[in-house]
Amino acid sequence: MQHIESLVESMQLGLHSAHTLRAGMRKHLNYCAPINKLPVELLRSIFAICTAGDLPLGEHQEGGVGHMSLIISHTCTHWRAIVLSFPSLWRRIRLLHLSDEFLNVILDRTKNWPLEVWLDLPAAPSETLAKINMDVLCRTKALTMTISSHNDQALTDFLTTSPPSQFPYLETFSLELVQKGPNMHQTQLVLQQPLFAGCTPRLRHLHLEGVRMPWNRGFYSNLTTIRIISCEAGCHVLEDNDLCSILQDSPNLEELELSLYRAHIPVSDPTPSIPHDRQSFPSLRVLKLFCGLGYTWHLLSSIDVRNLDTLDIHIRDLYPDRFRDALSRGGLLPAHLSAAIAKVRVEISGRDLEIKFAGVTAAGRTVYTLTWCFVYHPALGELCALLRGLRTPLRALEVVSDVFHADAPPALWAEHPRSFAACLQAPALEALTLAGDITAVLVPQMLQNAALVADAAGWPHLARLNVRARLEGSAMAHLAAWCAQRPALALLDLSGTVVHVRSTANIPAVVNMFQRRRFAVTWTDCQFHDDNADHTIRHPEDLWPHLFGSSKPRQKSPLQHVLSSA
Repeated sequence: MQHIESLVESMQLGLHSAHTLRAGMRKHLNYCAPINKLPVELLRSIFAICTAGDLPLGEHQEGGVGHMSLIISHTCTHWRAIVLSFPSLWRRIRLLHLSDEFLNVILDRTKNWPLEVWLDLPAAPSETLAKINMDVLCRTKALTMTISSHNDQALTDFLTTSPPSQFPYLETFSLELVQKGPNMHQTQLVLQQPLFAGCTPRLRHLHLEGVRMPWNRGFYSNLTTIRIISCEAGCHVLEDNDLCSILQDSPNLEELELSLYRAHIPVSDPTPSIPHDRQSFPSLRVLKLFCGLGYTWHLLSSIDVRNLDTLDIHIRDLYPDRFRDALSRGGLLPAHLSAAIAKVRVEISGRDLEIKFAGVTAAGRTVYTLTWCFVYHPALGELCALLRGLRTPLRALEVVSDVFHADAPPALWAEHPRSFAACLQAPALEALTLAGDITAVLVPQMLQNAALVADAAGWPHLARLNVRARLEGSAMAHLAAWCAQRPALALLDLSGTVVHVRSTANIPAVVNMFQRRRFAVTWTDCQFHDDNADHTIRHPEDLWPHLFGSSKPRQKSPLQHVLSSA
């Protein structure tokens, strides 16, 4: 028995030696892997790319088990050593989602690296604010706060009276109020004092959503990005003096976004608080305005830009009188801005109406495209005047309406094509899109009216026509004849169009209208609806029996090429 036990003991020692030797061999093979031959600096760069789009630590369940940095650190000893010595991989923290123990581990791994902190406060944040680790805030470079309360005194004190020594490295601050009020507007968090007593010397990027505060001169002179979202504005809140402070204190702005509602300042009204001398912003690249028409015009008139890349204007409230006032000033944009913009998009929306402009500077001039979503609207004449008043050529136009007002008087509908064609004295027009329910009214009347056809003949460069609507067979005949008169037309796109015919026997005649033309025709997803049989033919293959009398064509023909191209 003793002999057997000694043999077992010696075998166990041999197995232990074998396991140790195998572990050493595996470690050696791991080091010989191609990826582990890379320099440590290159592996760090790879790990940084892998974790760049990951959620902050604490976002995942169970203390961040699914975070990419943790996954990499558990891959092998070599990678773990690299990850643990790379503090920037651990800099992104969702503060209140981490236990104190795990937070201390993360802080130890970040060493002295500046942190990016997410802080989600509940509706009653008093107790939560008292538990916040202030050592974390002292090292915070970017702080993103989400709050659910707009009337908590502890929160107000935290935002306005915090000692500036708590945020010595803060460069980016974002504050969002997620509580919704009536009419889907956010309830405003009103601060009576500037953020952090105005003492944030390194603050460069500021994002406020649903928050209003006074803008005292001299507090925010180093900002390069300002985003004020969903802020109530008008005669009593966010006065123009605050706007002046923003403009005058931030000459180095690179991005400015203002999203204001109830900003109903008529364009013709004087605004003495906005300086008469334009404020220059040589570094401004992006300007986004979601305001009323008057507020937008006053702001654009008070700034001077040289290198603006993108201008987005969303005018939410359209009033005919204010629209006329804007047009009387000479066009879509103030004259001093027109030549300085590389890309511009303008959206004007009101009741049952929306128009969108997009422009790109080409060869020193801005070329506009326009999306015009409308049904009957009293400002239609002003919109037509807007098109005629453009200083720069209109190259592309899209007219869209997915809502048909059946209760609108027929006489008003009859005015649409006339006004529409009258406004299209655009010799540079290259692309036209007609889509939605209004097209069923617009296309037939525009194509059958001799005067309108003559007006549209002024489009010598029209190369593409897109029609996406429900059309009768007779309208298709007028469309084919009208397209034949366009000398530069290269493509007629009928993708998604539904053609109503009295019988499937009429389908070949409709299709043959567009054969042997100098322009190409696209039939992708085009449908033919038999009104008598209440049957819809949805695919090009379904058309073959009606066109050729068989399931498939026996020989190739121009029509086959058209159908097969779909």
